[in-house]
Amino acid sequence: MKALKAVQMFKLTAWGQKLRLKTWGSGVLGHALCALLGGKSENKVLPALTPKFFGKPLNKADENLKVLVMLAGCPDTHDMWDKQIKEFESDYAIVSITTPDYDQNELRAEWGYSPREINKMLQACIDQHLPAGQQFDIMIHDWGAYWGFLLAGRLNQQTPRHVNKIVALEIGCAVTGNPMKETTRGAFWRLPYQWAFALVFWLGKTVHPSVAQGFQDAFVFVNPVIGPWLWSFDSTKQCPRPKNEMRWWMTYPYYQLWVKPICTGKIPPLPNYEALKSTPILFGYGTQKRAFFHSDEFAAEMERRPDCQIVAYDSSHWIMHEKPAELNADVRKFLLTGK
Repeated sequence: MKALKAVQMFKLTAWGQKLRLKTWGSGVLGHALCALLGGKSENKVLPALTPKFFGKPLNKADENLKVLVMLAGCPDTHDMWDKQIKEFESDYAIVSITTPDYDQNELRAEWGYSPREINKMLQACIDQHLPAGQQFDIMIHDWGAYWGFLLAGRLNQQTPRHVNKIVALEIGCAVTGNPMKETTRGAFWRLPYQWAFALVFWLGKTVHPSVAQGFQDAFVFVNPVIGPWLWSFDSTKQCPRPKNEMRWWMTYPYYQLWVKPICTGKIPPLPNYEALKSTPILFGYGTQKRAFFHSDEFAAEMERRPDCQIVAYDSSHWIMHEKPAELNADVRKFLLTGK
């Protein structure tokens, strides 16, 4: 994901509700629009996630066991964290989780999964594999940062399980409801590629998968020109996952963010920052971009709080891949020394 824009989503959803309920009401045209956009209903059955485990074994009898949960974004697999796993496998029992189905050969839900569904899947996975009441740290990136902030906010309201510390990369959290404090310049670089990826998924479901794949491949090629990355961005070197593994259906989070709310009338949830105010956060972002995925307000909050840090890296989007030594040193200091 790239960062959720609450104000824009409110306007988009409000427009969708007006179009569906007021302009066309519940008539034929309104239903036709929702049928054309697809994916109105929620999934009745959610498949289990398939995490990978590294480092120390998950021993339910070890009350002092440190657990680190890693959540990856688009289009990444567990391999994205290779250098971090190697760094921390002697300190932690590591649970690596991808965005649902990114580690599968195909999408297991017809229209993908909504943020609320993904949140349920993540909590079910953690409840299944971690001892009851086990506290843990999380390292999150891209869409995984959005899922991670949602999950942490939810778990931190529960007892006794909660998230101890958060290492968030690239994507900020909404502090007062608007995660981006959107600017015209930022929207110019961020919105086109998000809408393009939403279109890719829709084409794959309504026209043909080959059409969607062709559109995605072409867009990935021109993304450094029209997206938030710099013109010098080289996906063959700076993206951990090879381009030939990126399938059209992996764009479903963008469809779920921008298109599905038009018909469902449900605004994607924002993380509960109030529940995170006592959770230390290390936030890192790459500077080699035309636009960032966090607000000035969030950055100021990280600098204001004595238990939080914000670090800028001379990299693009995949800091863990481009600057592993620097990132690992900062994360080790933050997670294990408390400084």
